[in-house]
Amino acid sequence: MDIKNIGVFYPKTLRDLPNWVLWKLEPDKDGRLTKIPYNPHYHYRASKTNPQDWSTFDTAEKELSKGGYNGLGFVFTPESGLLFLDLDHCVDDKGMITPFASTVLTILGKGTYIELSQSMHGLHVFGFGKIPGSFKLKELELYNNQFCAMTGRAICPYEPIDKSSEFMDIYNRYKKTESKRTSHAPIPPEIKLNLSDTKIIDKASKGPDGELFRKLMSGDYSDYPSQSEADFKLCAILSFWADRDFDTIERIFYSSGLVRKKWNRLSYRKNTIQRAINENKECYSEFIARKNEEEKLFLKDFHSKYSESRKNRTQNKSAQSTKGDP
Repeated sequence: MDIKNIGVFYPKTLRDLPNWVLWKLEPDKDGRLTKIPYNPHYHYRASKTNPQDWSTFDTAEKELSKGGYNGLGFVFTPESGLLFLDLDHCVDDKGMITPFASTVLTILGKGTYIELSQSMHGLHVFGFGKIPGSFKLKELELYNNQFCAMTGRAICPYEPIDKSSEFMDIYNRYKKTESKRTSHAPIPPEIKLNLSDTKIIDKASKGPDGELFRKLMSGDYSDYPSQSEADFKLCAILSFWADRDFDTIERIFYSSGLVRKKWNRLSYRKNTIQRAINENKECYSEFIARKNEEEKLFLKDFHSKYSESRKNRTQNKSAQSTKGDP
């Protein structure tokens, strides 16, 4: 994706709503630049909850052309029926999108408006739907009541349509990451390896089940009676190498050739991954930690026996020397 040559486009669905404001970058109390919404009519700071501080698209665009602001903003409300999905730090300088963002966009499918963020390294995704409430994670934020600093630099310049089921899928999946997903005890931070997706795939490809893993990743499930069994096997392999991390297993699976309509069903996908996690007796980090501990115990035992042997030899020599004295 050539992020430097993207034209400006605002969907008519948004332009027809009187939810527009202006925004500018201003330092907060810690000196960090923050996007602040402004009332297009009277040019004071706009409220994200008071419609009287908003305007039509044409009014906001006209005021923006006079200068003094960084861009147009849009205020999302539950009444509008529009949802705002914010993906941070997911686009590199070459326009490549991270695996996590690709997974989210794959779940949503076609029918959303997507633009680059102001930094050019994030994505704004808009579509119609309903969610129980907004939430915010490190890589993903989903809102039904938020201000968005628009750029119009659309990589998917389409009118948003109803994506209620897809947004609920994302809500159910990522909102619940705050809760515990597995009965396994957490892996201690001091032994957790935190491998990247690329490293996990590389190690799994070269591991004991490497040939099988490569076949499953390519979409070949000819070794199994059904594709569902193949789905589970791929998740089981990934559970070992990904340290039973639900999101990592899910993300890497979405890059495989086994993805199909059934996999996009939340209940099936969640149950398959969770069963693979629950049945995993030892993950890679634990395996490495165990091997390291075994090696330490072996070396400790070896040195102990070696020291005892040297001590005995020294005592024997001493005894022989004493015995030989006149």
